[in-house]
Formats: sequence, C-alpha cells, structure tokens
Amino acid sequence: MVRVAAAVCITVITAVSPARAADRADVPPGAVDASADSAAVETMSPVGQARNVETGRAVLSGDARTSTRPAALPGLYAMLAGLEAYDGYSTLHGLALGAREANGTMHGVVESPTAMWGVKAAAAVTPMLIAEHLWRHHNRPGALATMIVANSVALAVAANNARVLHQLSVVR
Repeated sequence: MVRVAAAVCITVITAVSPARAADRADVPPGAVDASADSAAVETMSPVGQARNVETGRAVLSGDARTSTRPAALPGLYAMLAGLEAYDGYSTLHGLALGAREANGTMHGVVESPTAMWGVKAAAAVTPMLIAEHLWRHHNRPGALATMIVANSVALAVAANNARVLHQLSVVR
C-alpha cells in the first residue's frame, strides 16, 4: 500500500508539472509584456508591481517573469489536501472497524467527526499558508521545503492508516 501511495503522489506531481508549465508560456494570463506595450504609462501598485495606468493590467519586468510559481507547488498543495482527506476518511473507517487512534493529541478530537475534519482542514491549509508567505517573501526554497515536509508526514500517516486498515480487513 505504501508503494501505491508513493506512486499516486509521483503521478500527481508529474501530471501537474507539464500542464502548468504550458500555461505559463512567456506571459501569465492577464499580464502585459513590457516590450509589447512600451508606450504605456506605468505606475507602481501598492504591492510594488508595475501597472499600466490605462488598462490597470500588470506590466512585467524581467524579474517578474521568474517569480511565477513552479508547477510543483500547486501540485504539492493538491497532494496535501488529498492526503489529509484520506487520513480523515481512513481514521474514521478504522475506528468504525475497531482500531484505536495512535496519536495521543487526536484522542479527544476523533470522538467528534466535525472536530476531526476541522483539524484535518487546518492541517492541510496551515502549511499552504506558510508556503505562500515564504514564497511572497522570496524564500522559494523554504516554500517548497515546507510543502515537501508536510506531504512527507501526511504520506507516512496515510500509509500507516492503509496498513492498519489492511490488517483489520485480513483479520475479519
């Protein structure tokens, strides 16, 4: 089951990468290339991005093109959401089959499915928010590392849950 989970994760990352790379050609959607609109008057927006005064659209500089997110980052976001959803489902299913929660901090939470799903949502969203913050503050390796670590932990938990579920189904 660990092999299946790893294969799914690798498939998601590799499937998302080419599609996202094709979408990013030279200029992101909605942006204007500075060389194509050289006569336009530019102004700086409050967030520091050059904007065309007439159209309000972003005008790219050479540095702005390199700041687009790598295709792996949204893929890692999707993977983490999927792993947390599987963790929630497999935990509830395992508890219904007679398993016990191994994580001591989750003992009180798993008694209420609503509370457990809230914790699962927070566990998925928090690393994404941290990664976005790091990305915006030009710590791109930190953003990717945050998501890789969060996905690795979630994958280990999901693989353990799959192993427990398999053991419970073999016993029955």
